[in-house]
Amino acid sequence: MNRNTRILLALLITGLTTAAPMAQADEPQYPTYGSIVSRKLTSSIANLTTSGLEIPKCVIIENNAQNANFIYGFLGGGMEGAIHTVGRMAIGLVDLLTLPIPTRPSIDPLYVWDDFDKKTAYGPVLRLEEY
Repeated sequence: MNRNTRILLALLITGLTTAAPMAQADEPQYPTYGSIVSRKLTSSIANLTTSGLEIPKCVIIENNAQNANFIYGFLGGGMEGAIHTVGRMAIGLVDLLTLPIPTRPSIDPLYVWDDFDKKTAYGPVLRLEEY
């Protein structure tokens, strides 16, 4: 094989490997069954183990919202955080028990650390993901 053939072969392989992803870039990307189930597994384990972080998260949010009243922020945020801790644990348990069923996330943010300045919100439970 001479030098020109090797260069041509290298350019051909490079062109083929970079053209394939570019051809697929225009197609919409839908989540696969495997990606949905793996997301449910990781989020359920994370929500079960880190749900206690809802208490300091809610205390911080309430203290920032109330500016001067530390006692209300601490007590109100602590109670709200305890409620969200139970809710996040319940969502994690439901996701773990229904692992093979491809459902949408029913909690926002998905992980407690995703957006630490945003209060936890709950949505419809066991809504099927479209894929």
